[in-house]
Amino acid sequence: MRAMSTDAELVQQALSGSQEAYHALVSRYATPAVNLAARIIQDRTLAEDLAQEAFARAFERLSSYDQQRRFSSWFFQFSTTW
Repeated sequence: MRAMSTDAELVQQALSGSQEAYHALVSRYATPAVNLAARIIQDRTLAEDLAQEAFARAFERLSSYDQQRRFSSWFFQFSTTW
């Protein structure tokens, strides 16, 4: 995996079974996910749990990601059901 892989490249690698690629996506978006959840629910600890659940849901639906869209838009669209 290249050091600066795009989100779309990481998704493709993750779909091919690369846990490293999936972890790279999580690392890239974990802080924004937790921060968004914390702003919505006003509880940092719960926000961390909800962000983790959102990433689990994202992994289950990763094949539905459209590479023509930004990964962040796709991820936050369905993860904000808090």
